[in-house]
Amino acid sequence: MEVFKSRTLMKKAIEALNLNVQYFSEANPYDIDLYGKSPIIVTLIDVDSSLGVSKMKIQKLSNSKFKLYLNKKNLGVYEFNKILNVSTIGKITIRLNANFVFPDNNNVLVNIVPIDRIIEANLEKLDVSLLNQKSTVLKLAFQETIIARGKDILRQLHHEYLLSSLVDKNIEASNTLKFIDERLGLITSELQQVERDVQNYKSKEGFTDLSSEANLFLEKVKEADLKLNEASIRLNVLDNLEKSIQSPSSNLNGLFSLIEDPILFRLLGQLEELEVQKQKLDKTVQPSNPQYQVVLNQINSVKQSIRENINNQKRTILITKNTIVKSNSALETSIKQIPKKEREFISIKRQQEIKESLYLLLLQKKEETAISYASTVADSRLIDEAFVNPTPIKPKPVVLYTLALLFGIVIPLLIVNLKTALNDKVVTRAELESFIKNLPISGEISLKPKSIGGPLLDFSGNQFIHEQFRMLRSNLKFLTRSEGSNVLLLTSNISGEGKSFISLNVAACIASYGKRVLLINADLRKPKLHEYLGVDNTIGFVNFLIGEETLLKVIRNTSHDHFDFISCGPIPPNPSELLENTKLNELISEARTLYDYIIFDCPPVGLVSDALNIANFCDTTLFVVRSEYTPKIVLPTVLNLFKEKKFPSMSVVFNGTKGMNGYYGYGYGYGYGYGYGENFFGKKKKS
Repeated sequence: MEVFKSRTLMKKAIEALNLNVQYFSEANPYDIDLYGKSPIIVTLIDVDSSLGVSKMKIQKLSNSKFKLYLNKKNLGVYEFNKILNVSTIGKITIRLNANFVFPDNNNVLVNIVPIDRIIEANLEKLDVSLLNQKSTVLKLAFQETIIARGKDILRQLHHEYLLSSLVDKNIEASNTLKFIDERLGLITSELQQVERDVQNYKSKEGFTDLSSEANLFLEKVKEADLKLNEASIRLNVLDNLEKSIQSPSSNLNGLFSLIEDPILFRLLGQLEELEVQKQKLDKTVQPSNPQYQVVLNQINSVKQSIRENINNQKRTILITKNTIVKSNSALETSIKQIPKKEREFISIKRQQEIKESLYLLLLQKKEETAISYASTVADSRLIDEAFVNPTPIKPKPVVLYTLALLFGIVIPLLIVNLKTALNDKVVTRAELESFIKNLPISGEISLKPKSIGGPLLDFSGNQFIHEQFRMLRSNLKFLTRSEGSNVLLLTSNISGEGKSFISLNVAACIASYGKRVLLINADLRKPKLHEYLGVDNTIGFVNFLIGEETLLKVIRNTSHDHFDFISCGPIPPNPSELLENTKLNELISEARTLYDYIIFDCPPVGLVSDALNIANFCDTTLFVVRSEYTPKIVLPTVLNLFKEKKFPSMSVVFNGTKGMNGYYGYGYGYGYGYGYGENFFGKKKKS
């Protein structure tokens, strides 16, 4: 399993399929992959592997020429089938693929991707698992949007796996052949020399034949010497094997086929398997890893068993050799009784036959190994070709429907609930009523339409917002305590709630019905109403309070009939104290004789106490609360003001609601401070 997941095997498959060169056709909304259908073939000859992704565009001009773009930069016109030295990439060739035609726009996009990126991406898509825990069958799965590419990758992975397995086996057979060839070269040289000695002896001595007794001795000596040589070869193999297992990584190639002892053969097989496990662990874990230590201990244990087996075999072989040597000594004594010529010839002939026997033995081993080398087959085989799952793995319909339900219903509900839970502003009338309880709501004003310019409405129209102000005007009749008690106070808790907008248009709405209305800007800190009405602010309410001017002098006419206005005038350094003098009562008493309604636009009560000073002289109070602006936390304070009757005949105007008129609103910001600016005498107060 780990071999199939290795980077080495995947790299071989990618290089064989040339997957680091990707072809696309331009299309919307995304480019089309041309794997296996590209009208061109790009071959990388000498490319810098350290570069990132290179994006090329090949525009076919004719069957011999094309225009090349690299990362959207025009590099010029080139010819097909020629070696190109492309800057930042290297040497490549681009040739036509006659099996496929160019797209209609004659453009093909080519991405040259570093092979390491392709390896990582493909390893993430590859899944290797056992088909059955009790079997040795592996199941390979690869997730890919292009069917042909997925099949090719799986097929090539298996092919590379078989090749690597065959290479390992062939290395073993090759090393065995090399070992035998070395021995054959030595034996052949010795055999040729002995044959020359036999020939020379016969020519020199005129020797023709041996007696039967000499032949008998010769056969016995030949048999003994053959066994002695076989024992020497076995000792040589055991010595080589003992040297091999002394190294940290044992190389046993070339020795398996020469081992005859079945126990030693089995131990060598175990050692080879453990060495393979150790090589895999070397790449994945640290030497201190417990699993790595277990494998090391097993290797040392098997090596110790092999050494003990080798020592036992060596002792047995040495005993056999000693026995053969003693037997040869007895034969030597018998041979000495043979006539001299026969004895000398037997000695020479004996060497010849020994070398011939060894030569034939090595030739036999060489042929056996060569046959094994030629007929080597892999230990694994392909059971089923790669096939495509008819049901797409991704995306799964059930998951998509679940996500659609989640995003379409559940998540919006969560967002709405979360937004409601986290929203600290009053939004709806129902929310407002839940906080202020018995405090009446005298009107509800929606956001001003975009089509209406300026803060002052024209009440000759019949838009929805006009009707809302008319309804507020009607409700004011039920709030007044007695006939002729028409002094109104408008305030709010914080700045920006639209108090001045409401007071301005309430006055205009009442005046549109022929009632005489006086609007007084009682905000002595940051007045704005005179700007909305386009009125001069040089003299006004402050001038009357300090006794500089009479009421008639500070009154200003507006563009609306029956609608007069008193601006703030110069900003005083002591507005609260100024509102507490008797001049305020005098102003209201005189104004009652001239107007049907007197409206005070006061600063927010949550910031300064000016509105409370004026409330003592008023008949009705309109407290402005703005949707999606007024914090819920201030509403209990508003309710306390009502319960404690700090304002006369108090009611709420709910401003800035999202109604039929759209979402355009008019904001009026304060920003109250307690430092003194320029005073009404035009001088700055010294600190």
